[in-house]
Amino acid sequence: MSDIVDMRARASAPPKVVICFAKLGLIKWSLKYRGLASTVALCVTPRRGAVRTISTINDEVVQTIVHRIAIAAALYPGRARCLEQSLVLLAELRHRGVPAELRLGVKPYRFQSHAWIEVGGLVVNDSTERIKAYAVLPPITV
Repeated sequence: MSDIVDMRARASAPPKVVICFAKLGLIKWSLKYRGLASTVALCVTPRRGAVRTISTINDEVVQTIVHRIAIAAALYPGRARCLEQSLVLLAELRHRGVPAELRLGVKPYRFQSHAWIEVGGLVVNDSTERIKAYAVLPPITV
């Protein structure tokens, strides 16, 4: 019984910065060689043997994950943009059983695109005010 409790505690613990760094590399590689739809599918597909019993997660844990991904992105050679960071966050939250959704938006004039994650309609890795400036695209189906 204690093994199950230990597995659940490890599954809910935020990943280390070095793990986030490695996942950013994997996501960047996947985007370049497999494309967006395949990379999103990789992020939302449950891993074999993953503990999927957690359907809610503490806001503090989510913000810790967001912060560690941001640190890893700042240290990443080249650049890890909002899309890569959001995909790593999507994978981390989905792995924990949280129904996170990837959102993409665009600004038509002086074209800009942006990516963020929502859980239950709430933005978790950006500000709501910033998101309002973008026209939200339909979700990517995988």
